[in-house]
Amino acid sequence: MSGFVGIDPLGLAALADETDWCCTRVGLARRSIGHPTPSCLPGVESALALTSAGLRWRATVIDEGQRAPLAATAPLSSPLWVVEFAATEVFDLNTWNESFTAWRDREFLIRLRDTHPDAVAAAFAAIEHSDGLALARSHPELIGDLDGAPPRLRYSANEILIALEIVRLGQARALLEGAGRRTSSSQSLLVQIEQRIAEYKLWLNEGRQILLFDPKGDGRVVEVFGDLEGAGRIAVVVPGMANDIYNFSRFREDARSLFDAAADDAATIAWLGYDTPDGVDAVSRTAAQIGAPDLAVFIAGIDPGSQRSITVIAHSYGSVVAGIASADGIEADNLVFVGSPGTTLDSAAEAVLRPGGQVWSALARGDPIGAGVNPLAFHRWWHGLAPMVAPLAATCSLLSRDELWHGVNPAGDGFGALRFSTEGSFGHGEYFEATTLENLVLILEGRYSELELV
Repeated sequence: MSGFVGIDPLGLAALADETDWCCTRVGLARRSIGHPTPSCLPGVESALALTSAGLRWRATVIDEGQRAPLAATAPLSSPLWVVEFAATEVFDLNTWNESFTAWRDREFLIRLRDTHPDAVAAAFAAIEHSDGLALARSHPELIGDLDGAPPRLRYSANEILIALEIVRLGQARALLEGAGRRTSSSQSLLVQIEQRIAEYKLWLNEGRQILLFDPKGDGRVVEVFGDLEGAGRIAVVVPGMANDIYNFSRFREDARSLFDAAADDAATIAWLGYDTPDGVDAVSRTAAQIGAPDLAVFIAGIDPGSQRSITVIAHSYGSVVAGIASADGIEADNLVFVGSPGTTLDSAAEAVLRPGGQVWSALARGDPIGAGVNPLAFHRWWHGLAPMVAPLAATCSLLSRDELWHGVNPAGDGFGALRFSTEGSFGHGEYFEATTLENLVLILEGRYSELELV
């Protein structure tokens, strides 16, 4: 039985898992090609399936054989020569080496997911770019969401994930179209699928720099504008409620506007990295508490070593996410709250930023979120929205001048943030326009003395 000493059945099972994963990828490729299908692909898929089944059989037999010395009186269900064969006649050496390397690389990546982004960055700095690119192509689901990995590798990984999602949606469309009887709900779903496919194809055709792509549920997407690796200054824009993968194109324009107005050495990021609340869910802090740790890790991952200036701009409910994250510390030089319903912080001093970091705030005229500051400031917003007057009046009666749904108003006098002008902006959705945008650019570029404060 010495022939199988040292062979790990768990490793064989992991290789079988890897083979199943490759088999799935080949199947996706075969179905996406259409007809005629290259004759080699079905054969490859069958061979992979047989390899996986063989690996699992060998793992089971070897595991039983290795346990035998511990229970010598227990009879083996497989003859000893079968165990010996499973251990000694298993692999062509080259196939074994390639399979083991793939499994080892995958385990390496899984371990990295649980480490600090600085350690991830150091690990990738120690390997060749071509090796990193190979990992991104073979394990896109791991690299695409790995904070600290080089942006170029994450872009490549997410291109693959987007392409795979297009294939998946195409399969769903084919199933619906082949179902025969059409209903209004299935027709509506078909329209949504077509829209998603068209949208994702546009992303690929335009070469978008997608740093995170997760279509599950409401979806998570992170997009970069500019040269993230070469930029000296970076801004991360965090959205508020009712944002998802389906309306991401609307939210990304805020980060795009900021990038277009900033200097050449700046990069901006549209960070939809959490599941934003919808409707009345925004009165709860649950979504923010879940998203805050992800925001903190993401910020650390885009600037390993803390060598560049980072500005976090949190709008609406996004300021609750950023507020909770900053209480535990974030690698940022500026934290900007705009149109905030409160941040959970009692004062700007509770935000733990980099040494010398500054907290800023802004509240536009007519923004209904400011009911707790001055309910008369947005009287124009009431016009034509009579049903909202009663709940707003009740809100104003319950909230003091400096209290909002999620704590002290960062635009209030007692919070301690530097409040800048929003001249030219009106309501809750115009913070990346007019004077407000100009002031955001000045903060991003570190030109603080030029800011118009109020």
